[in-house]
Amino acid sequence: MGQDVLQCKIAQTELEYLNGYCLSLADRYGYRVPYNRAVYRLCKQHFIQTDHKPLDVKLVWEEIRQQAA
Repeated sequence: MGQDVLQCKIAQTELEYLNGYCLSLADRYGYRVPYNRAVYRLCKQHFIQTDHKPLDVKLVWEEIRQQAA
């Protein structure tokens, strides 16, 4: 997804097509998908930075645990 943001530089990225779609289905059918929501939020926050670099895996898991709790 990060490569998509860097290469395409468009608002509608894989993040919206893939994870956003998953979240919309979960909302429609009443499923909790805390990891997907956490990854979505983390990516949205990170991708708005003009000079973002890949995130450390440990940082990602820590963020997911905090947001999914």
